[in-house]
Amino acid sequence: MQGGPDQTEAALLLTERWFTAQGVPHFSAREPIVVRVPHWLSPLRRVVPAVTIAGSVVVWVLRRTRFEVRRAGKLAGRGLPLLALFGMVLFFSGDFWHIASALSAGWLWIVSGLFLVLNYVFLFARLPEEYEKLPQEYAADDVRSACMGTPLQALLGDGSSIDVREDAQIGRAQRRNMLIYLLLCQQVQVFLLSWMVFFFFVAFGAVAVRPAVIAGWLGRAASYPAHVVGVPIPGVSGELLHSALLLSAVSAFYFTVAAITDEGYRQEFFTRTLAELGRAVQVRCGYLSVRASLRQGEPVIQGSNEKVSQTPTM
Repeated sequence: MQGGPDQTEAALLLTERWFTAQGVPHFSAREPIVVRVPHWLSPLRRVVPAVTIAGSVVVWVLRRTRFEVRRAGKLAGRGLPLLALFGMVLFFSGDFWHIASALSAGWLWIVSGLFLVLNYVFLFARLPEEYEKLPQEYAADDVRSACMGTPLQALLGDGSSIDVREDAQIGRAQRRNMLIYLLLCQQVQVFLLSWMVFFFFVAFGAVAVRPAVIAGWLGRAASYPAHVVGVPIPGVSGELLHSALLLSAVSAFYFTVAAITDEGYRQEFFTRTLAELGRAVQVRCGYLSVRASLRQGEPVIQGSNEKVSQTPTM
């Protein structure tokens, strides 16, 4: 059965939406939409596409966060023991409690933010090396296999006459998108794990670190109860909250480094994300192939009438 230009164009549009849903909107090859506005609003012509892309990224981050929350049990089971063991050394140090309790609320958030900046500096330095390792050329069979379950499935399935391009044509915009994709994926994991660490040490400290121990470390009595936005937290001291928050920031930076440099944790936390990005690159190969065949007016033979799932894989 042959698919006409209308069906092919519809599949391309759905694929572009698929790219957006996967967090790689710049993998689309379509020209930016020109927005007609009055002359006095002409500067908005450049703003609208940027706002559209930013909005799609925000939606994707929320969806990715929901996906990781669903996997929170697995994430905690594999990441929390590493961070708990690392954090115990600092948590049972009186000097660490001195440093954390001496910080005002404002300075505590500033110091925690410093570790967030270190996170980004490390990731910006290492992630380009990671996505540059991904192949940009793939065998045609691998491209067709990667397109299964996407809007291109019917066009690139068995019996398709399309000549599959093996070059993904990754340019500057796509590389920038790949960097942002990996950066955000890692930060979503780090965000969730850092808060798990925070709540773990608050609960653990409330049970295991008695007021007399805190007084021995600090040379004064602990302030009970701690207040969060004016709400008292029974059984939790202000010093414990400060220590747990600072420790979660340190642990987040440690996890970021371990997830990329340590082979065991890299396999658990980073390889899957890199594989998802690699699949998107392969789908771009198929997408560009279909676009080229449409421009050349080649007939497209559909080898499958199966219903294609539009549910993102993330």
